[in-house]
Amino acid sequence: MSEILLQLHRIQHRHGNKSVLKNADLQIARGEIVALIGENGAGKSTLLSIAANLQKPQAGRRQYAQPMLRIVWLGDKPALYPDWTVETFIHCSADCQAVADAKAAALAAVAACGLESVLTTPCKHLSHGFRQRVALAGALAARPDLLCLDEPGNGLDMGQKLALRTILRQVAQSAGVLLVHHDLEEVVALADRVYALQQGYCLALPLPAKEECWLWCEWETAEQAQSCLDAQQRLGSCSGYLFTDTQARAEKMQQLSRQTGLQRMSFHYPAAALQAQREALLVPEALETEQGRAS
Repeated sequence: MSEILLQLHRIQHRHGNKSVLKNADLQIARGEIVALIGENGAGKSTLLSIAANLQKPQAGRRQYAQPMLRIVWLGDKPALYPDWTVETFIHCSADCQAVADAKAAALAAVAACGLESVLTTPCKHLSHGFRQRVALAGALAARPDLLCLDEPGNGLDMGQKLALRTILRQVAQSAGVLLVHHDLEEVVALADRVYALQQGYCLALPLPAKEECWLWCEWETAEQAQSCLDAQQRLGSCSGYLFTDTQARAEKMQQLSRQTGLQRMSFHYPAAALQAQREALLVPEALETEQGRAS
């Protein structure tokens, strides 16, 4: 089993008179990417900063795997020294964190983020996409055990998002990555696990295992998806079919392609299904109410 880097248990936090987090639970292990989603003001950034040890929870327990766990937090608007070159910034990032063999760590970060072509460029002359990658390289040069990212894909085009996915998957081979993201397409492409922040609670949303052989269909209406009685999952306007082999999946694709109302088919979990999961969530208080009515 992978090393559990961080456990948050029954975290509570208030901003003035507003209860932002109440009894929020979260866990992240080395080797995985975990995403936090939720509406604006739901407490995602607050929980991320508590996870990154930037602020203390007002109640609850925060437990790290070790006292000297190396944690790096990166916000959605990274600060770069405008007159420094990319090379200087990344090397200084490694030096400031007292990384063993800082030069090697900096070179590895440059390679991981594909920055060889801009090493001598002052940061003030970089495009937004390159600025994001330089900031990420600075974070990676610190060789984090846990990397906390607040909206890492903000303002990136599709090509830059694809590059970021590759980088973060590489990081997650040796570290844990905890990120806040509003783009559900990126969440389902990246995350191994997802938590939704809702009414102060941090609720796990189960995802299909990436190694399983799924076929996902998106329909014009939720009624069409719900009528797919042979589907293993029906979520909003999406239906999901699980197979033991790719041949059976291909045959099902041919069968479904003739169905009226089918919008698209994919082997990957669709963002629309994740959105449907989130909308169907019941926080513990509401769940207790529903159970009380049923009894």
